[in-house]
Amino acid sequence: MTEPTPEQRAEMAEFVEQNQPGLLTDLGITVDTDPDNPVNRLPQNTFPIGAALTIAYGSNERPFCTLGNLYRILGYLTGDVPGGDSINPEIERCRNHVEAQLPDTLRAIDPPPDTDNIDTATVSWLAGIANKYGSTIELTALPGTINNPTPKDTDQNGEPTR
Repeated sequence: MTEPTPEQRAEMAEFVEQNQPGLLTDLGITVDTDPDNPVNRLPQNTFPIGAALTIAYGSNERPFCTLGNLYRILGYLTGDVPGGDSINPEIERCRNHVEAQLPDTLRAIDPPPDTDNIDTATVSWLAGIANKYGSTIELTALPGTINNPTPKDTDQNGEPTR
């Protein structure tokens, strides 16, 4: 995958802002450490739709969210934040679980445009998804993880044993 140049990123951001004012901020596509990043105020199980779409259709090389949001969603789903070389295997581990939680009509649509570059078609696809289904989604973690323990993972008081 070819990494977009700063000029291309600025052009894409300008395109989105002109056509969908506020969408990038609504999707959590701001600097991850920015105190104004709306993701910092989301409940633990709520994520920008782009993060869920990355798990369902993307990869570390083709994300639809920031790296920070990708780490956040994987950390919640698996109960542990993966190392950089484990991101794609963890995405694959979570893919079916997340895809099953997407709205039925969203799962029935075509996957993102087939392209090796982040381009306006991909941004338009993501904007269309956010407009139709909302900019965030609530998910459950994988069963048996600290965020979704099974009976064998809890003590007699229902507390996690890990």
